[in-house]
Amino acid sequence: MKTVGEIRLENLVMLRSEFRFQNEFAAHIDKAPAQITQWLSGVRLIGHKAAREIETACGKPAGWLDNDHSIAATNAVANALGIRSALSPLPLSAEEAELTRHYRHCTAEARPLLLAATRAIAQASRKSLPPAPTAVAKSGVKEA
Repeated sequence: MKTVGEIRLENLVMLRSEFRFQNEFAAHIDKAPAQITQWLSGVRLIGHKAAREIETACGKPAGWLDNDHSIAATNAVANALGIRSALSPLPLSAEEAELTRHYRHCTAEARPLLLAATRAIAQASRKSLPPAPTAVAKSGVKEA
């Protein structure tokens, strides 16, 4: 995605995606929804003062909107440091992608509820599964 000055628009898109509606995002950063639309469409430039205000409102460090936060950039830094990145892209199943979409469209207040419900379901399903086979059972050797 393109940059405007040094502000990376994909980072603004990333912050915007954390809110279900643009007017919620606008209220959170104390800007007009039309102003956000203009920024995202490239009609209006994001000034450095506005960028710092957005970062502060969203709990990001100063300069966050200026930097590349893509997985490729993160992996390149990890490779340069000689470490394996935890952000290596893994393909999502259709169900995982759907859960992600639901999470992104929840309000900030609803997200903890969704996470708690997901954790409870996962924990209950682990309890109802039969125990994992042991190495002995896999080899076909019976215990004495």
